[in-house]
Amino acid sequence: MFRKIWNSPIFMTWGNLTAKSSNLVVLIPIVLRTFSKEDVVIWYLYFTVVSLQLLIDFGFLPTFSRLFSYAYSGLNINQIKDIRNNKIADGIVNRESIDRLYFATRTVYLWLAIVSCLLAVSFGSYMVYEPMNRSTHPTSAWGGWLAVIIIASFNLYANSLVAFLQGINRIALVQRWQMVTSFLAVVSSACTVYLTHSLCFGILAYYIWQIINYFINMYLLKKEYTFGHSVSDSNEVRDIVYNIIWPTAWRSGFGVMMSMGLIQLSGMVVAKIETAAQAASYMLALQIVRTASSFSQAPFYSRLPYYTQLYSQNLIKELIANSMEGMKKSYYVFIFFFFSIGILAQPLLSILGSKSDFVSLDLWVLICFGFLVERFGAMYLQLYTLTNVIIWHIANGITGLLMIIFSFVLQNTIGIYAFPVSMLASYLVFFAPYVIRKTYKEFNISFIKNESGTFLQAVLIFCIVSSIMFIVQRWL
Repeated sequence: MFRKIWNSPIFMTWGNLTAKSSNLVVLIPIVLRTFSKEDVVIWYLYFTVVSLQLLIDFGFLPTFSRLFSYAYSGLNINQIKDIRNNKIADGIVNRESIDRLYFATRTVYLWLAIVSCLLAVSFGSYMVYEPMNRSTHPTSAWGGWLAVIIIASFNLYANSLVAFLQGINRIALVQRWQMVTSFLAVVSSACTVYLTHSLCFGILAYYIWQIINYFINMYLLKKEYTFGHSVSDSNEVRDIVYNIIWPTAWRSGFGVMMSMGLIQLSGMVVAKIETAAQAASYMLALQIVRTASSFSQAPFYSRLPYYTQLYSQNLIKELIANSMEGMKKSYYVFIFFFFSIGILAQPLLSILGSKSDFVSLDLWVLICFGFLVERFGAMYLQLYTLTNVIIWHIANGITGLLMIIFSFVLQNTIGIYAFPVSMLASYLVFFAPYVIRKTYKEFNISFIKNESGTFLQAVLIFCIVSSIMFIVQRWL
């Protein structure tokens, strides 16, 4: 039993997420009690900017992991180019393809790190300028900002190792070590904030473990795989990048930037235009719901390398059955966190003596329902992406544009509610219908047959749970 859990991608992913989420019960309470509301906003801005910086990688990490999975299943470079018509993998590792892809991966991630660093220094610094200067300790705040930019850029380059290890289905191994370093990051940062009351030292103590994690992943890579095919021809690398990686990666990356990127950016906008109290509450809720969403992704996303192998071997029935089960578990995990946090967040903050309150219940329900609909469409988008035909730029691009338009129209009318309402409306109007139609057609899926026991059931449970929460709030 223990061995099964120890080697389970799902349980190890949950373990890692639990370690990261421990900052909500270990680190965040100390931050809320130690720093002023202005400095709490800056603390959240650090994490928001890191998330935005890493969004640059979102198009490449899933692309590289998927390509490594194809090669690990036995496909060569030419077959990977047209996987839709070459689902003939024999299960024997194609080492030459893996070696070539890995060399291209390191090259691409080096440039990504450089570009992300320049964007953070320029655009990022402009966005945080006013909140930083409102800090009670501006020098410490800017020092922390510099540390975040440098370490986050290095961490982006380090994701080349994560892409490889995930692609060859070593997810449990990667997540296990990340679990250890994530917990140590939370503990060391909490101790540093408590002892020094410094934004700069506190955030540095948290993110320094990202550098340590890089060397751990390097060791794991050398232990799990031996490279044999030497790649020194720049034309060969260029061919892989431009003909295989770039056509899918830019679509994926642009799509993520126009969806989750805008959600992250909303926190920075709120920090810029709302009061410190409103901004702190909203950004706390955003951090918590992102954590809940990450937990809910584990039953589905941790199985993506396995789904890729099933698709490359043309085992479509097994693929659909496994993916539907993963989706169902994802919905239930998210609803559990939605209910638990909605009931316990404000009482816990009061007990801890927090200087910031949690968002109102109606705002929390709006935010979470938007994320639930996003999960619905996003998992089907990942399923369709197994074909290596990328529609992220269309699905998320138009959705993001609608989100911007809705926010602009509603902001002066309903204030801070404009952001979750715009998110929910854009996902319902375009994102979910478009992705579902494409995926259903590709895999010959029936809406009633599949969704009656998955998403529709989850929506019903969400509505019941929301009603219970409003009733409990009225009684209290």
